[in-house]
Formats: sequence, C-alpha cells, structure tokens
Amino acid sequence: MFIMRFFSVSRKGDIMSNRVTLLLLVFLTLLVCLGSTGCKKKDDKVVPIIQPDVGGTHYYAVSMFGDLLNVEVNEASGLYSWLQLAGPNLIGVGEGALTPASGLSTYAFTDADPTDDTMWALNPGKFMAVGGDGFNMLGVPVVSSNYTVASITGMYNILSMDLDPSDGSVTSDYGTLQINADHTWKLWWNVNGTTSPSSYDEDGTWTDLGNGLVTIYANSMGVNLGKLAFYPSVNGNLLVMHYGASHPVYGSMYGMLVGLPQTSVSLDDLNGIYDAINSDAIAFDQITVSGATVTTGGGSVTLTFDLPWTGMIRGSGNEYIIGSQDGIVVVVSSLGGSVDDDITIAVIEQ
Repeated sequence: MFIMRFFSVSRKGDIMSNRVTLLLLVFLTLLVCLGSTGCKKKDDKVVPIIQPDVGGTHYYAVSMFGDLLNVEVNEASGLYSWLQLAGPNLIGVGEGALTPASGLSTYAFTDADPTDDTMWALNPGKFMAVGGDGFNMLGVPVVSSNYTVASITGMYNILSMDLDPSDGSVTSDYGTLQINADHTWKLWWNVNGTTSPSSYDEDGTWTDLGNGLVTIYANSMGVNLGKLAFYPSVNGNLLVMHYGASHPVYGSMYGMLVGLPQTSVSLDDLNGIYDAINSDAIAFDQITVSGATVTTGGGSVTLTFDLPWTGMIRGSGNEYIIGSQDGIVVVVSSLGGSVDDDITIAVIEQ
C-alpha cells in the first residue's frame, strides 16, 4: 500500500498520534538496548535503505505535509516504489501496485490495495499527482540531461499548502516567486513581484544539487527551508517545492509549493478533460475546461483569466488557479474561509 495509509489530514489527530507512536517505539528500543545483550550493529556496518527498482520513471515528489520523495512509477506494469529524501512524516521506503481507474484515462489509477483510497494521475515524463482523503502530492521527473541556470530563472506564480503541526490545520496561499541567475530568490505573498518588486516577504539563496533539485536557503530563518525540483522546458517549467522550518513570525510550518512561469493565459489554453484529485475527496472527479467554464461532478465554475495578475486565474467560487498548456491545472480554495483549505491537482487525460 502507499504512504496514504501513514496519515491523513482529515484525521488530524493521526499526525500527532503517529509521532507519539514513533517516540514509544524509540523508548522501547532503548529499553532493549539497556538489557544484558545491548544493541550492536551487525559487523559494524550501516545497511543503506535502497528503493526497490520497478523499471519506471523517477519523480521528485512533494507533499502538502512538507515531505520530499523519490517516487518511481512504471505505467506499463502498474508497479511503483518510493523513498523518503527529506521531511518530517513519510519515513523510509515502500512499494506497491496500481489498478486502472474505471471510466477515466489510461494514466489514472487507484491503489491495488483495496484498503487504500489513494488516487494517481500521470502525464508520463512530465508530472505525477497522488492524493485523496486528506492528502495531496505533486511530482516532476528527475532530470538526467544537462541544463543551465537560465533554464529556471524568472518570475513564477505560486500556490502553497501549509500544515500547522500544532493543531493539524491546513491553509493555502498564493503569490509570486522570483529565481535569479545570481543564485538568489525572493517571494511575495498575495503580491505580484513584477509590479511591486520592493515589497517581498522572504528572500534567500539557492544551490543547485544537480538532477533538477535545488536547495532553498531562507535569510529570515537562517536555515535551509527545503528543496525545489524542476524539469526545464519539458512541462512548462513546473516547479514543486517542499518546506519545513520554524518561522520567526508564523511558527512551525510544513507544506508544499507549486509554481508556473508568469505568462499570460488565454481563454482556450486549458481546454480539455482532466482527471482531478482533491485533498478532501476519496474518489476522482472528472472535470472539463472549455474557455471560461469548468464543469465538475458538483457543478460549474466560471474562470477569469489574468486575475489578480498575469498568469493567475480566479474561479467564481473563490478559487486561485494556475495552469499550463502542458496539461496541468492546480487549484486552491477556501482561502480565508471558516474551514480547512483544500487543493485540487488536475491532469489532462491522455
């Protein structure tokens, strides 16, 4: 089964109880170690954690809980595996199998484990979305070819999802992120950094780790905030980032950030049928985009393009949206509402 079974925001207490369980396991281990036999490493060697090879495409995937994973998916066989690279929750390694989702596209799947309600939507070689009840994750392929700094610099429109570990609440936000050729960056919340460059909220430096992975250092916190992954020119320069740190103003926050270049979106750019995964749902929604109208299983939404600024889209239900002609639409909703915010990731049917 997949990592979905590890926790769920819809069951907020699980997050804290998992951490209590982990502490109890550590305590019991220490008791064993203090016994007569003690704890010894076999042959004084550390056994590395190895991700199972399923012969598929590797993706850097970020979760709304602030984790970074290497996820390998073989669309032909339906096998997948994952390895945690960073983050507070998804510890270790795992593998499983997928089953084609009934009535949807070739690359829409559910987990083969009947007790797991995780959903998968893929645009092979471009991006992958995973999620369901209380969970969502987005990934881009690991880069194996050469690229330059110029491949990723520029201004991006961004959407984020944050988890507050103190109470399990989930909030979303929108803004702009500028990545500069001199290895610096700036971030603006609810502001277009192109037209208001001096009013940024965060800034720092970035370091290229290779293979499309970048470390993000935040000046205000004095720590590495997280890692950002990209695949230049293959999927519209979609950026995904995980983060987790203690902010001097906002406190401890974990989450994910998604970005697309700040370019104008025309009326028919996003037309198509999409397989959509919502962080509050346990089943796929199939949505149709036609011009300024989005039709879903629950009704319709009217879109206004380039609002509140170039490249951003507003929905008539208070949604903030970014989308790419490469076939992905990301939506956050309930901004500032009385209920937890949610995120929808929609992948165009192949």
